[in-house]
Amino acid sequence: MEATNRIILIGGSAGSLQPLTALLEGIPDDLRVPVVIVLHRLRNVQSEMDRLLSVKKDHRTGR
Repeated sequence: MEATNRIILIGGSAGSLQPLTALLEGIPDDLRVPVVIVLHRLRNVQSEMDRLLSVKKDHRTGR
């Protein structure tokens, strides 16, 4: 039996926010595959990635 488990894995650096945002906006609403995002950032810089991604999610889903 062939395995059918799949994920979409996206990796990038702190400077990849704009392309990542554009990519996520293009994902169809009915996508049934988990999307995992791995970004590295500077240790001493406050991250707002969770806020930025949640705004994009809210925009797409209406929640």
